[in-house]
Amino acid sequence: MAIKNIHEIFDAFDDDAERLDSWEDGIMFDPVKTENFAAKSIKRHEFIDEIKLPDCDVALNRQSTRGFSQEKITFEDLSKFLSVLKCVDSKFSYPSAGGLYPIDVILYAKEGRVENLEEGFYAYSSNHYIQKIGDGHVPKTAHFFNNREIFHSSAFSIFFFYDYNWSMPKYGGMGYFYGILDAGIILEALTNSAEENGLGSCIIGDMKFSSIKDIADWNNEKVYLCAMEVGYK
Repeated sequence: MAIKNIHEIFDAFDDDAERLDSWEDGIMFDPVKTENFAAKSIKRHEFIDEIKLPDCDVALNRQSTRGFSQEKITFEDLSKFLSVLKCVDSKFSYPSAGGLYPIDVILYAKEGRVENLEEGFYAYSSNHYIQKIGDGHVPKTAHFFNNREIFHSSAFSIFFFYDYNWSMPKYGGMGYFYGILDAGIILEALTNSAEENGLGSCIIGDMKFSSIKDIADWNNEKVYLCAMEVGYK
């Protein structure tokens, strides 16, 4: 069974010419347009007739880090960061549809940037082990232009894959959708873990993954979803 590129799920939107004509071009690659669009999006739920909720303290300790120090990540800090994905007595600290946990986490350590790790790809196991699964170098050009400096300065990358063999037997095609939700839950857990352990992180929604697909022994039954760049702030 082969799953096509994730973008093809949303191809139907590209056929709506009337709506597309109403959207401004170039938002993704224009910082000013992006900032203006984001500001409007955040305010879209400001209601005219509002019922004010009681004030309370909010912990605003999360941020995206778009530039990292070149300090080597200690093996202990790497372990603490990944520990939120650990399974203890058959229980996880985060939920998954049907308790299936079909998201695979692959770490790419850069040369000389992570203590005790050679450059290459490592699979994370929920018993809190990592196993090297491939050598190779991810070039800066594997990312789109606006994300290249983020990747260039980070100490390691994490790639997230959906393994449909461990979801679709129960949920059919909806397993793909649930897998994407699972990935989002993991991204939040890791983002918070990074902040708690003195690391910076930045979620990368898309990259030219096809350009590095042959570097490691990627299983064709796993679908690439997204990436995260990590390092000291």
